[in-house]
Amino acid sequence: MSEFIQKRVDYINHWPAEPRFPAELAHQNLCDAFQHKRNRLPFTPAPVWVSVEPDYNRAISHLIDGLDMLPLHPNHAFLFTFSALDLYGKKVYAANTTGALNKVIDSCTQTMEVNQDLKHTVDRLCSTIPVSACLYLYSNFHKPHKGDQVLNRVAFKNGDKKDQSIKTIIDTIYQHFGYDGERYADTVRKAACLYRKIFSNEPSIIVDGVSITSTSVLRLRLLIMGIVYSLRNDSTHGSGMASTKSSQTSLSRYALNHYCFLVTYTLLMFVFISESPNLSEVEKNGKYAALRTAMDRNFDDFQELFGKHIK
Repeated sequence: MSEFIQKRVDYINHWPAEPRFPAELAHQNLCDAFQHKRNRLPFTPAPVWVSVEPDYNRAISHLIDGLDMLPLHPNHAFLFTFSALDLYGKKVYAANTTGALNKVIDSCTQTMEVNQDLKHTVDRLCSTIPVSACLYLYSNFHKPHKGDQVLNRVAFKNGDKKDQSIKTIIDTIYQHFGYDGERYADTVRKAACLYRKIFSNEPSIIVDGVSITSTSVLRLRLLIMGIVYSLRNDSTHGSGMASTKSSQTSLSRYALNHYCFLVTYTLLMFVFISESPNLSEVEKNGKYAALRTAMDRNFDDFQELFGKHIK
């Protein structure tokens, strides 16, 4: 019997006196070391503004709950922030989560073409992605009873408009590397590292004669529909073990949750800015610049906090 089976039972039966799980303590040590060195938390929010709009204020309240979970509980920070994005996105874009996220991708891609601050923020977000997120993405595509659903979310827009080029890329990478648990380093990890190159916007990626162009649409669809939305569903629906109470939990898993919080927070702030009915274009540009400044610091903090655990 796994020691974690007994430990989970003891944790509840002795709560709140039972000490935390090893990965929790290791993560707290990282956070304590960062705070001791920097004299601050490893996250800095961008400024928000006063509005009487009801859904904006509801979303802000969820974001506050998310921020209060940092830095020790990035999994909860991610879920609260996703709730804020889900609430506000469905208000301004579409009635369901999938439709709203598709609209976020379209709107963000279009705005990146005319606003260099937002483009810089998204490019930096993608290039900061930890390997654990790419491993999670690859496993999502190829797990039984899950892969087709995730692939369809990534390759289909609103369930009816298929992007064949994205499906070709996903299929080509799988056909080249496969998914062999006994040869994990040569199959799953190498495939994940290739996806990381896509996120990092490396030129001239060729796999078995197929040239892969790392467009903003491709990166955002992989990131939002393949990773962030999947992690939210897995966490909300209880599809796996809790992030911090599993024998498989590691600092890499904490990095995945923290990173998905950063992604969701960036998207939430983008929607706040782009869809605000009370901001002029000049004011919006100023807020994109402020978001860039805050997120550059947050990406640096993320890399410093987790170090080797994001590679």
